Amino acid sequence: MYATADGTLIDALPAALADAADDVLADAGLFHVRESVPPGFDPASQALTVDGGVWGFDVGGPWPVVTLAWAVRPLTEAERVAQARARQPALLRRLQEIDTASIRPARAIAATLGQGGTPDPADVATLAALESEAQALRADLGPDPPLR
Repeated sequence: MYATADGTLIDALPAALADAADDVLADAGLFHVRESVPPGFDPASQALTVDGGVWGFDVGGPWPVVTLAWAVRPLTEAERVAQARARQPALLRRLQEIDTASIRPARAIAATLGQGGTPDPADVATLAALESEAQALRADLGPDPPLR
């Protein structure tokens, strides 16, 4: 990321400067950005916005570097929904993997109980762990997920 001398962020350099050396960029008024993310930042529940009042040049190196400080704010409802939607495919894939992994221990437990025996504690523990993970994933999917 780059910035101008007044702190305006630039996501991409102009094509003519894409491969320019730092001194050429500095002559053009463009500088590398060093970002300062606050400790304890949680991307699952917070977002970063540039705190326009807190930035400055670091002239300790060969070329000035703009240092930006980030302000932390809670995610908006729209951002939380977008984040949840972005995670849905991975959550659904993992739920399908859990279903597949549950077949063998469930079948072993059912067969043992059908014969009047006591299920293997390892099978019971495996099935319980898989179900616990599946419940947490279903909760992460939210109230109106696609097919669970």
